[in-house]
Parts: sequence; C-alpha cells; structure tokens
Amino acid sequence: MINPTKNIQKILIIFLLIIFFVLNFNNINYGLPFFTNSDEIAFLISSLSFLTYVTGIEFRVIDPIIAPFLNIFLISNLIFLNEVIINSVSFFEIKDRIYLNPELVIFYGRVSSLIVSTISLYIFYLIFKKLKINFYIYFPIFISLIFSLFLTDVSIVNGKNSYYLLFFLIQLYFLIKFLTKLDKFNLKSYIIFSILASLSWGINYWSSIISIYGVLVLHYQKYKFNNFKYLIIFLFIFLIFGFIPNFFLSSEFENSRGLFSFIFSSDSTQYNSTYEFINLFYKKLILCFKIITFTESIFIIFLIFSFFYLYKNYYSKKNFIIIALLFLEPIILFSISGEVIIQLRYFSGLICLVYLLLAIILQDILIKHEAKKIIILFIMLNILFSYQKFNVRNGIWSLTENNHSFYEFFLANKNINKSTLYVSNEFYFRKNLKNLIFYKTLHEEKLIKTDKFERDNYSSIKKKIKKIKKINSDLIDENKIKKNLNVFETGGLVISDLDNFFEEVKKNYNFIVIDENDKNYKILDYIKKNFIRKNVYKSNDSKIKYFSNLRSIFRFVSEGGKINSDRKIIFGNNYVLYELK
Repeated sequence: MINPTKNIQKILIIFLLIIFFVLNFNNINYGLPFFTNSDEIAFLISSLSFLTYVTGIEFRVIDPIIAPFLNIFLISNLIFLNEVIINSVSFFEIKDRIYLNPELVIFYGRVSSLIVSTISLYIFYLIFKKLKINFYIYFPIFISLIFSLFLTDVSIVNGKNSYYLLFFLIQLYFLIKFLTKLDKFNLKSYIIFSILASLSWGINYWSSIISIYGVLVLHYQKYKFNNFKYLIIFLFIFLIFGFIPNFFLSSEFENSRGLFSFIFSSDSTQYNSTYEFINLFYKKLILCFKIITFTESIFIIFLIFSFFYLYKNYYSKKNFIIIALLFLEPIILFSISGEVIIQLRYFSGLICLVYLLLAIILQDILIKHEAKKIIILFIMLNILFSYQKFNVRNGIWSLTENNHSFYEFFLANKNINKSTLYVSNEFYFRKNLKNLIFYKTLHEEKLIKTDKFERDNYSSIKKKIKKIKKINSDLIDENKIKKNLNVFETGGLVISDLDNFFEEVKKNYNFIVIDENDKNYKILDYIKKNFIRKNVYKSNDSKIKYFSNLRSIFRFVSEGGKINSDRKIIFGNNYVLYELK
C-alpha cells in the first residue's frame, strides 16, 4: 500500500475535522432557548465566577478551576467575535444582551466545547504521526471517530469533559514522545509534565494521573533509583501550581470533597459487608465494559487482537503495555466509587486509548507479517462500524430536530399562554416583568422562600425588576415567546402554604401547566386533585419514553437502548394543562 504524501494526509485529516465540526455545529442549538443539560448550569456557574467584577455573581467555582477558566476565556472571545465584530453590538449593549438572553452563554459554551474537541482530534492525529502509524490504519479510525457517540457527547454539551479529553491527549502525546525517544527525557521534560499535571488537576483531578504515571515510568526507565531531585522538582511545581490553587479556590474541597470525594463518599463508605462492596464493584465494572462495547463495537476486535499481540514478540510490545496500563485507571476508579453515576462521557480518553492501542497492534502486524489483508479487513470493519454509528447519531438527531416537546405544546396553547403559569424545574431563561412581579408578590405574602439557592430570593427579584425596566427590550431574542412565558420553578423554592399559594396564582392566571416528570410530587398532586384537566401533550401511554435533555438520551443509548421507529421516544417531557377553577 502506497501512503499519500504528508501534505495530502494532513489535508484529508483537516477535511474530516471540518466535517466533524459542521455536523455537530448544525445541531448545537438543541433545547435552547429554555432547556439545557443540568451539568451545563453547574459548569456555567463556575465559569462565570471568573467574571465576578462584570457580572456581580458570587465567586463560586464548583469544578476544578482550570476548565471553567478556559471555558469563559473561549466564550468571551466568541461573544466578542460574533456579537461585537460580526453583529456590531456595542460594548454598552453586550452586557444587557447577555443578561436578557442567558442562553447565549450556553450556546457559545457549547461552541467552545466543540472547538476544544476538534483540537483534541488534531492532537490525536499528531500522536499517530509520532508513532509513525500507517495512514491506512489511522485514517479509517478518524472516519469512525467523527461519528462516535462519546465524542458527540463531550462536543455539544458545555462541560469540563471536552477539556479533559484535550489534556488527556496532550499528556499522552508527551508520554509517547519520550517513550519513543528516551534520550530526550531530561529536566525540561519533568517541568513539562509538572505543568501538564497541574493544568490537568484543574480540569478533573484524576486526569493528572497520566503525567504522574508518565514521569514515574520514564524516570525509572532512564535513571532507575537515581536523580530523585528531578522527581522532587516535579512534585514541587505540581503542588504549587496544581494542588494548592484548587484547594483554596474550588468549592470541591468544601466538606472534605476533592480528588477522593467520589470514592470515600457517604454512599461508598456505608456498605453492609465486604461482599456487598465486591458485588457492587463487579456490577460497575461490567457496566463500564458494556458502555464501551455498546458504543464502540471495535472494542471487541481490540480485545481479540490484544490477546494475540501479547502472546507474540512485537517491536512495540513494551510501549504497548506501558500505555495499556492507563486503560485500567478510570475503570477501576469508577467501579469503586459510590457517588459517580457511570456515563459515556467519562470514557472519552479511554476510548481514544483503545483506538491508539489497536493502531499500534496493526502497525506491528503490518511490519512483521506484511499482512495487508488484515489492514483491508480492518478498513472494511471500520466502514461497517462507522455506518452503524452514523445511523445511531441520525436517530438521536431525528428526536431533537423539532426541539424540546415544550415548544410544540406552548405553540398549541398560544392563545392562552399570557394567562398560563408553567410549573417545572427545567426552565433556564430570564423571566419577564410580569413573572418577576408575581414572584415578588409571593415573597411579600410570605408564600414562598428560597431553599438552597439565593437566585430568586426577595432582594434579587427586586433588583431584577428594576433592571428589566431599564433595559431595552429590543435586545431580547425570541421575545414573542419569552414575553408570554410565565413559570414557577419548583427546584429552588419552598411553598409555605399550598392553599394560599394557589389562591394567589388564581389572581394572576387562568391556567396552569405541569411537567409530569417533575419531582415535586406534592405540588403536582395538589394540582391534579383540585383543578380541571383540559389538555395533555401526549396521552398516558406507558410505551412512550421521555428524555428531558440530550445527555439522558446519550445515557440510554450507551447502555444498550435502541432508537427506532418501533419505539415511542420523545425529546422533552409530557405536559398537562389544567384550568384554575
């Protein structure tokens, strides 16, 4: 097989990256302007904390500090480029525009994640080049990757997972660089790894293990038990720029949280017996492998080839084993954790590792046996798997093409929306003036109080009313929808007296809508018992499965769920309209 020239190879990879970016960018608006993924809000709070002097938001970094800092840096630049440079929004208006349309920050955050994931793929390409992997091995891998569900997940949800993948691959690149050229591993290399470990600690604590592991392996290979001063330098830099800043700036360390919080949590330390712990460990371990296998069929091929490869002597076998040990770290951590819900997005680095290790195997087989037929078979299998993943991906986007079910229901009730109160905990938008005044009245009548958060307490509501009255309403996107949407969010507020609360609701609204998936059963039961049911989005068909956000769909598919015409699946919730009489 004759490889294309280096320039043509690079052009083809860049072409694939453009396809990947465009495919995901075309679907990046899902759910907006009112609906997000829950972890997007938490990550947004951490990101906006770095703009406290502009937003007035309390500095509260929930995540490790580097990911949200990089996120808000990218978001700010995208806002400047698109809003100020392209759309000619003035600096004086931009703050008000973002305030009135907070979904813009989510949108630009998703674009940031997509950009970071695209860069990650290019870093992955550089890793293949560093290992001198044959073009006909790594190019089919990239075709498969651009349709991979795990990559879609981390790319179009604004969270730290895209940054984790980037730093995972950067660390892996330097580990491979020095594994293949050990003579270049010197003091400068320790400093590079210490900086990478520090940054990775600020992304997702345990991801820094790659740099720590890499330094220990490389140090032993070159110096054995000598030159410990280099390890001390590495540790010193890591503590100063990694551990200490996160310890003081991230609220992850409050209440004994942090690196080991999800392992030594209240859930994981209250096992009734050793058997219970081992049994749960086994179930989570199996779930890890199931998620990878359901989403990446090539994982089975990798396992088969690995047994064959390890049984024989191959040129890269030693480095293969060193790199392969990284495969165990996230799986073991997730398996012993009591708090973490195992999801596909956590395996992005691990799945890339599978593809890399498989490429190493095939490269060695090609060199030693000149087994071109195996490479042809690999290409054909990749085409098959890519087609399967393409169909899964299209199935997911077919669910979201009409956006969240709320919008269809809202449009169907357009004649009464001004006099309708929507009760749910899933909305994310800036409330209109009528809605804010309603909240203010509820506070003044002592009918509600804030539960965990201060976002909609009495003082903040008064500030918002004052601000909304001053701001130019022309800056509001999709104002026709927003001005007629009135909500009561069940998550952060406690109702003191349901009877009096709904008496106040009746003074302002004629109808009320509930989300049947809402967890505040007390409010839902009261509404069902006391008011007249007028309309429902879908009949109570037990065969219909609702997914309130995109990430829940990803989880369903990654655990073996099927999206096809035989199954009734809806992106959104089931809404029911009641008349307040």
